[in-house]
Amino acid sequence: MEDKHLQIAQLVPLDAGFYGERTSMDTGRKTGRMVLPQHCGRLSLLCFLCFVGLVAALHVVRPEYDPTSRFISEYALGAYGYLMTMAFFALGGGTLFLVAGLSQGLWEGGRSRTGLVLLALFGICVLVAGTFPTDPKGGPYTLSGELHDVSAIVGLSSLVLSALVWAFRWRKDAQWHAFARPALVLALLMLVSLVGFFASPSHLQGMTERVLVAMDIIWLCFTAWKVQAMLPSTRPE
Repeated sequence: MEDKHLQIAQLVPLDAGFYGERTSMDTGRKTGRMVLPQHCGRLSLLCFLCFVGLVAALHVVRPEYDPTSRFISEYALGAYGYLMTMAFFALGGGTLFLVAGLSQGLWEGGRSRTGLVLLALFGICVLVAGTFPTDPKGGPYTLSGELHDVSAIVGLSSLVLSALVWAFRWRKDAQWHAFARPALVLALLMLVSLVGFFASPSHLQGMTERVLVAMDIIWLCFTAWKVQAMLPSTRPE
């Protein structure tokens, strides 16, 4: 009997150590899942703010461009064009970081594959637009300009659709439920701005484009802010 009790006493610490190590490993994995979305949210927010800062700076250093009629992407032409290219890559890269954050930070019920695909498509289109400069307004058409225009149309449209999809999907997530209603209002404003941009006369397209981009950036920044502030403890395993 004493030998049996001794064997049991020797096994208990081993089992406790095993389960303790297992618990530690599980906690480490949970911590990793918690940190990744937050880092992605912070990186995306930083990229979006860089885009805003670069575009604002270009309005100052290129005063000859009338913002009422000239497109933002035309700042990529001529002096300081590299700043606009940097802005495009900051916006596209930030969007892909946001896709990663949403993909890892939301549980299955609140995650939308359609929303992720549309948002990723926007990010890729922005990178393409930054790679292929636009044609000057009123100038001859080039292949680079055509690729830029197509990517811009597809990208802007996909972002609006993504915002609408996420607004309805977030109602199923505990942490995003309160954000779903204002997100829907913002998505509808993005849709109105997109229609207004496409329908506006040529001499006002610069202004309507800036309104649309402002609505888009507000949605992206608020979403990135929400991602970096998420509490993954409510996410089911």
